[in-house]
Amino acid sequence: MSYEYDYTWKVDSIKVQDQTLTDGEIAKNAIVQTTWSVRALYDAGDGNYYEATFYGATPFSATELSSTEFVDFNNLTEVQVLKWIQDYSSTFSLEGNPITEHMKKVLDNEIELQIKPVLDKEPPWSAVEPSIEEPVGPEEGGIGIENPYENGEPAPGEEVLPDPLPESESDPTV
Repeated sequence: MSYEYDYTWKVDSIKVQDQTLTDGEIAKNAIVQTTWSVRALYDAGDGNYYEATFYGATPFSATELSSTEFVDFNNLTEVQVLKWIQDYSSTFSLEGNPITEHMKKVLDNEIELQIKPVLDKEPPWSAVEPSIEEPVGPEEGGIGIENPYENGEPAPGEEVLPDPLPESESDPTV
């Protein structure tokens, strides 16, 4: 299912590095990496709102720019950097689709799980399963196998331990 969202894009962090531009000039603090997030808010129309967030990272390089195209770090705005991220995300392919399409699918899945959650549930047989200490015979719905060694006799191959020492022999202070 696909939902219509109100999106809020945000630049979470920026990594910079000095880089050489195409005309040989050095670009100080050129953006080489951004991390960002997109918050999607869905209004179900019934008074319920659902929210999901997608996180991404976008690499950049100034080495293909000239000094007239390069924007100094101190003159950048979030709107400008977000436009670069959105342009990159709508053209760069992930599994054959633009990142923005992948992002929309991820957000749809997260919202769908909020609307129709997947619940953990105990299997119906777990509450009635007999314990090992209480064998169930055929009259209680069990398979009716009796344990022939319940009378205290050792099972074949089982080691028989001697009786414990009398209390006076086991206490060294006596």
